[in-house]
Amino acid sequence: MTKHLGYSLIGALLFLVVTMLVLDFWDTGVHEGLLDAISESTVYRATLKAAFWIGALAGGISSIALRKSENRKTYIWIVLIFLLMFTEFVIVSII
Repeated sequence: MTKHLGYSLIGALLFLVVTMLVLDFWDTGVHEGLLDAISESTVYRATLKAAFWIGALAGGISSIALRKSENRKTYIWIVLIFLLMFTEFVIVSII
């Protein structure tokens, strides 16, 4: 059980950090910077919350689904990376 929670936490933090980096390099409109955009815009806050929970779900579900696999760690990282790329593509296309 702790392995599944660990992968959930790793996925959540990975998605949160990468989303913050993507938003930092992306044009934040009339805001001075990323922290100003997060504090003033509900879209950015919702985006960060969604990325965190998507990462947590992706890590947990892939860990549970691949628990009997021989190369469990490798497959989980592959699933997380592909979901991360898809999630960031969607976030960039929305914002």
